[in-house]
Amino acid sequence: MPLLLLTLAARSHANGEGVGADPIETVQLSPVKVTARLRPEYESHVPISLVVADGEALEREGRFSLGRLDSRVANLQLGDLNGTPALFMRGVGGGGRQVAFEPRVGIYVDGVFMNVPPLTDALLLDLDRVEVLRGPQGSLFGQNTVAGAINLITREPGEEFALQSQVRLGSEGERRLGLAMDAPLVDDSLLLRISGNLAEDRGQTVNLQDGERLDAYDQAGGRLRLQWRAAPGLVADLAADTSNHRDDFPSGEAFSDTQGGGPDANPGAYTVALDAPQRDDLRSSGVTGTIRWTSPLGDLTSISAWRSARRHWAVDVDYSTDDGWRSDFVDRYERWSQELRLASRTSASRLSWLGGLNAFRQTAQSHRPLYSGEDIQMFVPPLSPGDTLIVEPRIDTRSVALFGSIGYALRADLRLDAGLRLLTLRQELAYTQQSTAGFQAIGLLPVDNYRDSNRQHALLPDLALSWDFSPDVTVYVRYAKGSKSGGYDADSLGFSRTEPSSFSEETVDSYEIGLKGGWFEQRLQAGLALFLAEYRDYQVSQFRPVDNNLVAPVVNNAGKVRSYGPELELQWRPLRGLTLRNSTAWLSSTYADFRDGGGIGVDFSGNRTEFAPRWSVNSLLTYRRPVSWRGVAVVEGAVSYSWRSRYYTQPSNLPAFEADIRRLLGVRLGVFDASGRLDVGVFADNLLDERYVETLNRGTLGTLYGRYGAPRSFGLQIQYRCE
Repeated sequence: MPLLLLTLAARSHANGEGVGADPIETVQLSPVKVTARLRPEYESHVPISLVVADGEALEREGRFSLGRLDSRVANLQLGDLNGTPALFMRGVGGGGRQVAFEPRVGIYVDGVFMNVPPLTDALLLDLDRVEVLRGPQGSLFGQNTVAGAINLITREPGEEFALQSQVRLGSEGERRLGLAMDAPLVDDSLLLRISGNLAEDRGQTVNLQDGERLDAYDQAGGRLRLQWRAAPGLVADLAADTSNHRDDFPSGEAFSDTQGGGPDANPGAYTVALDAPQRDDLRSSGVTGTIRWTSPLGDLTSISAWRSARRHWAVDVDYSTDDGWRSDFVDRYERWSQELRLASRTSASRLSWLGGLNAFRQTAQSHRPLYSGEDIQMFVPPLSPGDTLIVEPRIDTRSVALFGSIGYALRADLRLDAGLRLLTLRQELAYTQQSTAGFQAIGLLPVDNYRDSNRQHALLPDLALSWDFSPDVTVYVRYAKGSKSGGYDADSLGFSRTEPSSFSEETVDSYEIGLKGGWFEQRLQAGLALFLAEYRDYQVSQFRPVDNNLVAPVVNNAGKVRSYGPELELQWRPLRGLTLRNSTAWLSSTYADFRDGGGIGVDFSGNRTEFAPRWSVNSLLTYRRPVSWRGVAVVEGAVSYSWRSRYYTQPSNLPAFEADIRRLLGVRLGVFDASGRLDVGVFADNLLDERYVETLNRGTLGTLYGRYGAPRSFGLQIQYRCE
């Protein structure tokens, strides 16, 4: 999808992105308040490379999932690693198809950690704003945020009854309905907000075997939030949410023959020929209880949460009409967490502090059968029809962390901020592999209830020094250390192995210097950051060639990764009603040391990391003009352009894994009525119908496969609000 459609709609309070009076009647840009460091403060005072996106703006732009943020935020990208969605930031990220191998970009909903690989491209539902924090955030947001964190803040219930609705219809079969309702139950003390989203798309990728469109999807999501304002300074929140996604396209379409030695038998974009059923079902749900109390000691927050996720994915492993191999995997995740934190009052000026405790337990388990069909001997001669491999890993993780931060104004224009997190983590593995005679002949032996455990510790500091160069401009330097927990390579065991291997903890040292602020009476707001990150024992999830011409999933440690470059965020309002926004980054991200990366004697040192384009540029130009014509109060037009250079999707950097340049042009034209309730817009995504490949992988039998980006589409979007 393009960076920004044309927008027209309700009021926006974060970035001056709404259609209310502010962008038309004044040329000043509004300041943005965030909670990136777990306390309210203006974005311009936060010494972090940070992007804030307003929730209403994301809805108007059609960004209903995390993956669609990558054409809005530079150095953020959604990729696909071996059939599993994965977010990358500053050239590092990912997760893996191995169970409990966490992504590097931490995802939080109202302070609750929700990372598991299936949730990487989760549905965005009823958001007030999204905060994208680049770089390690380990002191406050914990492990597994070595690349960055995405903070999702949902909308609070309103004090007056209100109903909001959105309808979106697209030319490629997209249909979406969103509803939200605020309902005060007891005056202004007990407030309820209910929201929901239904969507479907007919897809583009046709299976020539039966004529079905595999990437057609159905989505549904809902959120309930009950807020009790028990007393002045005491608020209790109970929130519950659920989301479901279903399609039949978990991996992609073949770009070669089954064993990767020749062209695909059915060339052409958006076409496949598969005989086995495909499936990709994702279910996620959670309940969160939050208490906020302005106590005599400070602001106390308690967050108790339970989350569950399940992914059922089935793949035609031979990517053909032959009855060779098919998989049918079910992954389940369940997490309980508790966080307590106490912070100084926000009115404190010279000294501020925050301290807390976080504890969580996660159970991750999988049932992964691989079935051999009637034609299996065409691909793996030792196997016979009916041969089966079943892998069942389970990993229990427990973690406890103490964390805190302190800020002190050394003088009126100079501030020092320091943070620290002390963490201990324990993992317990239970692993079973069942294999018939054919699989045993190729080195996949039975393993009966293998067990192991490990304990890890981490000390994660960060330090920032900020200087107010002028009342409106701040310069900062920042150091941060992050870590990603080690774990087990708990997929299928080849080479006659009888126990899963382990991989080591990954660490990163990050250095950043930045400048942010406003100029020309706040007509121009900009942030520039230069960063350098050094990763050690970098964890890599890849498919690596093995015996019998097969490719096996492995997780291992590369020696070092080095990532550096500049990032620029810009908003400029040269005159009333006209706004330009730009997010640009140049990136160098390479394996500084990855000997034996492609097997014994195959050195990947010097190669670029996966999903790390040199350039990413996202721009939006909007113009809003007041009118008076048959109830129309505002007309708005917007043009967006998102450009991303080539990149590799595998650490081998082979030409077969080089993804295309992406150039997306989008437009929208809309009207806003005088009451502020109705927004009607027409849009075009990928207006020039750019054809590009964005993911490339290699399957178990050697098949090269991937996905094309979405083609051109047109549509209508209507939003209505009544109070």
